[in-house]
Amino acid sequence: MLILDEGAEMEAIKFLEHTNYKNLNFKIKSKVQENLRRLNGELVDRSFKLRHILEYENLKYAEEIALVMKARTEEAARKRHEYFGIQRMERGIEIANFLELKKLQREMENCEETRHKQSKALLLETKQAQLYQVKEKELMRQKERDIEAMWEEVTRRYNEEMVI
Repeated sequence: MLILDEGAEMEAIKFLEHTNYKNLNFKIKSKVQENLRRLNGELVDRSFKLRHILEYENLKYAEEIALVMKARTEEAARKRHEYFGIQRMERGIEIANFLELKKLQREMENCEETRHKQSKALLLETKQAQLYQVKEKELMRQKERDIEAMWEEVTRRYNEEMVI
């Protein structure tokens, strides 16, 4: 057995303690680094999943808005058609009454000048009604174009999301 003096023995103990301290410190640092890498990977995965969830929800929200807007436009169009249907019926009744009155007036006043003025007034009224219908139709077409553009945007965004 090797006999060491007390000073050498103390140095050996210090060396072993220092070596054990360094090994323990290295193991702790490596475990910390390993845990940090693992947690960073989990954080990146969660971030990726959350981003996709948020993008999906945003796309879903945009689609729901587009559907609501389309439903509102269709409802407004239906109400306009209903209104114009009622207006046409009322207009038909008014025209029938008007024609009956005209017939009586013609019989009572067989005057060329009066007939000419009445015909002009009827023509003007008809033209104004036609102009109003043209404007309504153009407004309807514009709303349909807007909805179509919105749908194209939603579809484009959806396709972009699918590519990512």
